[in-house]
Amino acid sequence: MNTMYKYFNYLNIFLRIFFESHNQSLKIKEQNYISKILEKQPDSLLKFGFKVYSQGHEDGVLEEIFRRLNIEKPNFIEIGCGNGVENNTHYLLLKGSKGIWIDSDKKNIKFIRRELNNFLQSNKLMVLNKFVDSNNIPEIVSISKKFLDISNIDLVSVDVDGNDFYILKSLVENNILPKVIVTEYNSKFPHNLKFVPKLNTKPWKNDDYMGASLLSIQQLLSNHYCLVACTHTGVNAFFILNEYKDLFQNLDIEELWLPPNYEFTKVRQGSTSTLKNLNDKN
Repeated sequence: MNTMYKYFNYLNIFLRIFFESHNQSLKIKEQNYISKILEKQPDSLLKFGFKVYSQGHEDGVLEEIFRRLNIEKPNFIEIGCGNGVENNTHYLLLKGSKGIWIDSDKKNIKFIRRELNNFLQSNKLMVLNKFVDSNNIPEIVSISKKFLDISNIDLVSVDVDGNDFYILKSLVENNILPKVIVTEYNSKFPHNLKFVPKLNTKPWKNDDYMGASLLSIQQLLSNHYCLVACTHTGVNAFFILNEYKDLFQNLDIEELWLPPNYEFTKVRQGSTSTLKNLNDKN
């Protein structure tokens, strides 16, 4: 028994050292990649990027965007919030923002409600278990505005692995124009390719049929929004209302588009993330 215990103890030590070493190597690779981008674009928003609870460096990029917009505590709607541990607005909540988390997975919403029982009572966050599509966007926005007690939305984040384009289309067609939009794009497709997948009601199958190309999204939003950045991971794109475009560098899609670097989403920052810190904000 003692021999077996020692074996597993040594195995755990080895695995911890291995994964910490791998994480450090990946982090260095990530830093070098971002540095090369900044050599070409010293004013890129990626200069301000960092990760607290986001998948990549969305936390830092959003912080800088709202600093320039002079909005200290932006309200938000996040469509496709997952289980809340890793998304684009967890960090905003921690800093005092108020918003809506929406996810179609009942398990995710059940987990959030269980883990954030205290925080939800503070009315800083509403969680909804809904499959969002182009038809129910107006209803969802109406519910959100009433909860947030606002007339204008600061941020909408969309990550539903497929129908993002149709949700954005519904926002524009219904004249629902948040100041900032963060949306997933399919970075497998280059900056000069138009592609929009068919509307799909089935779960994503972890293949490349998972979203529209950046060019298609940009053209959809172009009458109202300006593309200002893409994450170095090649996952999310940031759009701001045209009235604020002078606050940001003027670069075209060819310069802003970034290819898939999904391995960088695996870089771990500090200890394992949880929802526990939000309960202390109550």
